[in-house]
Amino acid sequence: MVLWPAIGIAVVGILDFLSGLVLAAIDIYIVDPLFGLSLLPEDFVEQVRQLGSHVLAILNLAGLIVHLWLPFFALCLVVLKRLNYILLAVNRVQWFLEGGKDHPLDALGLVAAPLVFFGGAVVQMLVAK
Repeated sequence: MVLWPAIGIAVVGILDFLSGLVLAAIDIYIVDPLFGLSLLPEDFVEQVRQLGSHVLAILNLAGLIVHLWLPFFALCLVVLKRLNYILLAVNRVQWFLEGGKDHPLDALGLVAAPLVFFGGAVVQMLVAK
């Protein structure tokens, strides 16, 4: 699920690099007085160059965003699956508790407390020196 978006991102990057090379070659060939081809006024060429760089930046950003949505979608699926496990645990604890149907937040607290405790312990071990 992550391989194809990575390939798409690589293709967008390669095309960005190639379009930069082509634009630089055209810029040198048309504008450079070494070739003697100053066919266009310099202010017009500068305006076109700035507009072209903005358009390329927008198109490349759009291409990267399109290829980044699938890994984010996969991450959301993993998070949602974990939340379903927590919901299942809350339902089991709610069944186990006397009067659990009337007090669902008690069951949620009994499930969330160990998760927060162990999560905090893991973070503490990772951060502590």
